[in-house]
Amino acid sequence: MKLAKYFIHKPNQIQQVVLGCLAYASARLYNIGNYQRKNWSKDSDEDYPDWYKQKKQLKDNFWYKNLPSQTAQETLKILSDNWDSFYQSMEDYQDNPDKYNGNPNPPNYKSKDSKFNFRYLNNGFKIIDGKLRLSIPKQLKKYLKEEYSITNKFLWIRVPNELLSSNRDILNSTTRIEFKPLSDDTYKVILTYKVDTPTIKEDNGNYLSIDLGINNLMTCYSNQNQESFIIDGGQYLAINRYFDKQIKHYQSILNGQGKKTSKRIQQLYKKRRKQLFHLIHSATKKVVNYCIENNISRVIVGNIKNIRDDADLGKQTNQKLHKLPFDIIYHQLEYKLHLQGITLIKKSEKYTSQCSPYSKKVTKKYGNKSNRIKRGLYVDEDNNQAFNADSVGAFNILRKYLQQRRKGKDITLQVKGLSNPVIFNWNNHQFAA
Repeated sequence: MKLAKYFIHKPNQIQQVVLGCLAYASARLYNIGNYQRKNWSKDSDEDYPDWYKQKKQLKDNFWYKNLPSQTAQETLKILSDNWDSFYQSMEDYQDNPDKYNGNPNPPNYKSKDSKFNFRYLNNGFKIIDGKLRLSIPKQLKKYLKEEYSITNKFLWIRVPNELLSSNRDILNSTTRIEFKPLSDDTYKVILTYKVDTPTIKEDNGNYLSIDLGINNLMTCYSNQNQESFIIDGGQYLAINRYFDKQIKHYQSILNGQGKKTSKRIQQLYKKRRKQLFHLIHSATKKVVNYCIENNISRVIVGNIKNIRDDADLGKQTNQKLHKLPFDIIYHQLEYKLHLQGITLIKKSEKYTSQCSPYSKKVTKKYGNKSNRIKRGLYVDEDNNQAFNADSVGAFNILRKYLQQRRKGKDITLQVKGLSNPVIFNWNNHQFAA
């Protein structure tokens, strides 16, 4: 299987020129290919300009030749993938128009003088002594010599030691390097590399179910240990509050000047993304480590997408709910668990917060909203017990999964570990109890 690691590279003067030329050429080639596709007609005598046709047809184009051959082909491949996504969205739109705000649009052109991503495949680079050695095409070498007196045969970029020290596999198994130009003249460098495909664990009956939320980012229940624990969401909300306030402040200044954005605002968005990504990485790592330590074979996570799309929980709650990047949480969990041979399963959350842990089934019939007295508290009056509400949600997600597996039969799990979950809070470095 393939994994990816990235680092942010701040180029020196020569690197800035060379990388800028490559990114500029990639954007121009993308636009040329996009123009061909947008202007093709079924009534034309020409075949549709797909990736296979374009990479042959454009091989003598100036911008194609300003890139290494495989790099140019990869730019056209990105364009092809974008058009494939557009066609798939159009088909899906016909069947499910409610999923969209309007008709899907075809890929846009890159703006004038813009830069675009470019990729090196393994024929165009080597990793030597912790440095990337990138090939420079003949045409670009000539231009660099004439315009900038740059005579380098290769472009060298050092990979940060901290990335290499924790990922030795990268040195020998990188198959692709992608450069993404950022707004502050830096580049996000993504290394894609191969690792052995893990053996998937057989179902051993040890499960962890996860209820996703706002104040409690992840509430987890283990049937093996009969316990629940919470990954606190307070830091996530605090980061968003801080950056929302800062962005709103500087946006109000720009509005008075008739401007929409600025470098300062873009930097704030970038910092927020970076901090939130790190937080989610730490949260999912905590959950995965628990699964490893407790021999969990299956993780069942509540599928919150439809709940989020249909939510009407008040303006502030809706805003918080829609800001949470659940797709990133799902992705982080899935790939980290997969590396350990653990399967991730999504399960609908319907009625999991309303049903008592003692109910026969998790269905509408047994749901009772009034049992959820307030945020964080679920009271079962029939059994005279109080539970943590999110722990009940996680518990019922597992019951619902087992209920479906056993074709609707009643599922009996011992109701234990739902009242006082351990809470892991952020301590500026990691989540700890």
